[in-house]
Amino acid sequence: MNTLRRMTGMIVAGSLLAAAWLTSAGCEAIGFVGEAVDSEQEVEFVARYTGLNGKRVAVLIDAPLDAQYQHPRAVPGLCEFISAGLREACEGAQIMPSNYVVAYQANNVYWYTMDIEDIAKALNVERIVMVDLVEYRLLAPGNSYLWDGVIVGDINIYETDSLDPNAIAFRERIKARFPSMDGVRRDQYPESTIEQGLQIKFAQDSVNLFRTYTRKKGDIKAEARKERHRS
Repeated sequence: MNTLRRMTGMIVAGSLLAAAWLTSAGCEAIGFVGEAVDSEQEVEFVARYTGLNGKRVAVLIDAPLDAQYQHPRAVPGLCEFISAGLREACEGAQIMPSNYVVAYQANNVYWYTMDIEDIAKALNVERIVMVDLVEYRLLAPGNSYLWDGVIVGDINIYETDSLDPNAIAFRERIKARFPSMDGVRRDQYPESTIEQGLQIKFAQDSVNLFRTYTRKKGDIKAEARKERHRS
């Protein structure tokens, strides 16, 4: 009788352990599935500024002379990509062709000393998107063998038809990096590929300020983790 009770107790205990294990495994599986579903959820980002819609707009890149000397494609490349992005993102906006704006800057070498109002009149626009470059590099600091492109710039909006056309109506700092992974050697990709990829990434992040869009939550978290690791 005692043996039967012991066996019955062992069976019950084993069943409880099995049930507990299955419950735990089930919870882990549910948690994993829940995390995967959460990562696929879309997060909406509302446009930070909509004042470009329906306006005549010019994009100007204000880059330090040393950056222009080291990277001759900095100004024309960024102007081209940002202008193209705004043309698609801003409803009814008339974006001045980038080659026209770059030519105006080249023919007026002291344009950056002029009042915004005077520049707007010369270009016949109502909005100026002034990109003030703070940092522009393609290589990792102190390492000439690895690509690690970074552009940091302030996006300044001037409403040239307002009461104070020289006042900044909107400002946001953008930082873009390319390539997205570490350890990319110079012998793997040409400079032109890295620079163009970096300019496109900066342009995309800049244009996102002026449109409403969605991103997957998992992508946002992964990008944040990567940036923390690289900082």
